Amino acid sequence: MGNPNNQYTEARKIVKGMAKFSQASFVVGGVAYDPNAVRDKTELEVITVVPDFRSADFGAIEKALGRRLNPNAIKLASEGWIDVFDTHYKADGGFDTGVYFRSDEAHQSVCNLRNYRRFTDKPGTPRSCNVINLQGDEMVLGDFDNAEGGRIFTHYSAVEKAGQIWLGFPATNILMTPTILTGGQALQSTFDTFHKNLRDAIFERYGQGREGISLVNCIPPQFVDKMPAELKRKLEHFLD
Repeated sequence: MGNPNNQYTEARKIVKGMAKFSQASFVVGGVAYDPNAVRDKTELEVITVVPDFRSADFGAIEKALGRRLNPNAIKLASEGWIDVFDTHYKADGGFDTGVYFRSDEAHQSVCNLRNYRRFTDKPGTPRSCNVINLQGDEMVLGDFDNAEGGRIFTHYSAVEKAGQIWLGFPATNILMTPTILTGGQALQSTFDTFHKNLRDAIFERYGQGREGISLVNCIPPQFVDKMPAELKRKLEHFLD
C-alpha cells in the first residue's frame, strides 16, 4: 500500500504553478475516489480549468510548471481549435502524472452533458473516446480530425444513441467523487449542475421504465472492481 500524500504533494505543486492561470483544479481517478487503495505507483490525474484558451499565456504556464508543453497543442488551443490537451510525466515519487488543461467552455460542456475537442499526439484511438450506457454496453465514438502533430478527437460527456444514454470519461470522472483542490464552492456548483442535468436526462429518456439500468453500469469494469462500497451505493441510488 502506498501513501496518497505523495500524489497530493505533487498535485499541490501543480496547483501552485497554475495559481495565476486556472480558475479551478481537481483530482480524478483512483487517487480521488479511493485514497485508501493508493499505491506508490498509482497514477495522479489533475484537471485544471483555464478560463479562456485563446487568451491564456501558455509560455508563462510552462515556466510556472517547469514543464514543456506540446507546441502543436498550444497553437491549436490558442487558435480555438481544441478545448482540452494534456501533458504527462514521471513525478519524483516515480508515479505517472497527467495534467489535463481544460477550457472553461469545455468544463461547462461536460456539466451540460455535451462534448469537447481534445488534442492528442498519441497513436490509436484514446480509451477516453469510449462511452458506456446504463445497461453496461460499450462502444467507441472515435470521431476525429487530423491536425499538425496529431489528431483532434471529440469526447462526449453524455450522448443519446440507439434509444439509450451513453456516458463518457468526462462524466464518469465527476460521478466518481473528484477531489477539489481549488475553485471551492464555485467548482462544486458546476458538479451539482452536472448531477441535476444527468438525473433530468435519465428521467426524461427512461421515465419509470428504469429496470436494469444503473450508473454503476456506466463505470468501466476495471474501476468498478476497485470502487469503495460507499461510492457504489451512492451510484446505485443516484436515481432514488
